[in-house]
Amino acid sequence: MASVAQGSRTRRRALALASTGAILAGSALAGAAAGDEHQPGPPALTLAGPGPQPVPVAAARAKLTVTATCSLDCAARAGGEVEVRRRRRPAFTLRLRPARLELAAGQEGRLRLRARARQTRRLKRALGRRGTRALATVTVVAAGDGGSTEAATAIALRPGFALLRREVAPRRAFLDGRRPVALRARFQGPGPTDLRATVERVATGRVVRKWTLRGAPPWRVHRVRWRGFTRKGRAAPDGRYRWRVGRRGGHLRRAGVVDLRGHAFPVAGPHGRRGAVGEFGAARVGGRVHEGFDVTAPCGTKLVAAQGGRVRRVADDPRLKGHFVVIRGSGTRDDYLYAHLPRPSPLRAGDRVRTGDRVGEVGRSGNAASTPCHLHFEIWPEGHGRGLPLDPGPLLQRWDRWS
Repeated sequence: MASVAQGSRTRRRALALASTGAILAGSALAGAAAGDEHQPGPPALTLAGPGPQPVPVAAARAKLTVTATCSLDCAARAGGEVEVRRRRRPAFTLRLRPARLELAAGQEGRLRLRARARQTRRLKRALGRRGTRALATVTVVAAGDGGSTEAATAIALRPGFALLRREVAPRRAFLDGRRPVALRARFQGPGPTDLRATVERVATGRVVRKWTLRGAPPWRVHRVRWRGFTRKGRAAPDGRYRWRVGRRGGHLRRAGVVDLRGHAFPVAGPHGRRGAVGEFGAARVGGRVHEGFDVTAPCGTKLVAAQGGRVRRVADDPRLKGHFVVIRGSGTRDDYLYAHLPRPSPLRAGDRVRTGDRVGEVGRSGNAASTPCHLHFEIWPEGHGRGLPLDPGPLLQRWDRWS
């Protein structure tokens, strides 16, 4: 009886083990079937296109960059085109050369699309005209084991910085003249840009003035004026000066060369010299000496300011100088005296005068009634009546060569 009961327990244990194995096997098959039903789907694709992108003028081929990220391993392929709309001209479309890239799961990669050289030249010409709009549409397809995903982005194209106009006039100018030297510059660019302009002396290469136009808008004509003074407000030396202009922090392009002179010859018409009696230091009655230089010219010939400045005195000295005017030079302490005018100068004390402005006419007032009409011209480095006067003869001769 005991052996029969023991055999029964053994059979029940075997049946239980067999049923447990069947359950485990069934569970394994069910798990396998469930795995087959949940194969990985297509990768998730994320694009990050840049903002408005400039097209550099020096670029041989326009380039666009799109950043892509796949959730799974994938092969990304990008393609696109650029639609260009022009003001009062037909629109046109440019195709971009496709780009390919292998990406690992979660990896960020950059897809670079390029335009052909001929298309790039056409695009740059179009962007160089005001009112042109260019929009690139880029489509990226990411293919993985579970299929493919497609996404698109749009990128606005802007013109790169380039000077469209740069000129300087006049090419010959006077220090503090009525007509200042003026730079005119116009540029294309992606938006407002800081412009830098400089003036350097050709003989030394030293920059004497510089300007920064902050936030200058593209396409407009921007002007910078220079009257011949340094950064410290002093008169720049006579000579040739080179202008440069460009984007601040970038390469400055040459805009022109100006020949600057600090003085104009004061007699604006045919003239001559009075001779030894009219030279500086010539003896005068009563032990005096001649403190200026006499320039002969027909009565009524126009007199101009040898250098711009401020009128210090307008007076009449019947015994000696007659009607005369004294002008303090700009950026200096030099006084210039013009005497023997036939009538009072049209200027008044305190008036601002530019180089070449009318001062009066040639005459013979004062003690010059018995002499030929002439201008008596004096230069006082420390101010009129102070220190010693300067011999104007050599200076007048130099000014006369180019005025």
